[in-house]
Parts: sequence; structure tokens; C-alpha cells
Amino acid sequence: MHRAEEGALDPGERIIRVGVEHVLLLYDYTDRGDVDGCLSLLDEHVGLRHPRVPTASGRTRVETVLRERLAGRGLHRVERVRAFGGMLFVTGVFAETASTRPLPYLDVFTLSEHGLVASWHRIPR
Repeated sequence: MHRAEEGALDPGERIIRVGVEHVLLLYDYTDRGDVDGCLSLLDEHVGLRHPRVPTASGRTRVETVLRERLAGRGLHRVERVRAFGGMLFVTGVFAETASTRPLPYLDVFTLSEHGLVASWHRIPR
């Protein structure tokens, strides 16, 4: 790790740390149905690929998918977060409100230069 001064993070590490916080908040806001909170964490050109919902590009289209198909529909239980190559990989289980069967997932996130979510791709496990 390159340090400009003792205790300082290099820009890439800072983006990852901020991105991890944003991703964890994104799950919390999604679970609570707080779409405005979700939008505050998304880059304006965000992309979303998620099973059983239309692929969406851009904050406005992602907002529609969040409001109509994802927000407030269950609870995420994050098991592990890993960073590699500027991306975040999150494994966990999603307990959908309308189902008794929890769904394991792998989410892959890319981040903007400011640590905002630039893309969210869910892969069922």
C-alpha cells in the first residue's frame, strides 16, 4: 500500500472503503423500502442486472425497478464482502417476504471514482 503520510489511505483503498459502506447501506435501504436512500448511493449512470427484474441503466430506470420490483420485498443477510480489482463481491442470503425459502446470492458491484455504486449484478448461487 502506498501511503502519502502515516495513516492515510491511497485513493483506490479509500474508494473501496467508501464503496463497502455504500453497498451495505444499499442493502439496508432496499430492505426498508427507502428508494430515495438507495438513489443517494448510486452513480447517475448506474447499471442493474438482477434475476426476475428488467435490466436497467441510468438512475431513473433503476429507480423504477427499485420502486416496482425490489425495495421492501425482503431482507438481505450479508455473509462476506471481498474487494478485488476495484470491484466488490458480496455473498449472502436474501429472505423474500413472500417466500419461506431463502435465496443465496453473489452480488458484484463496480464503483465510481467517488465510491458510488456504478453497477449491481446479482448472480443466484
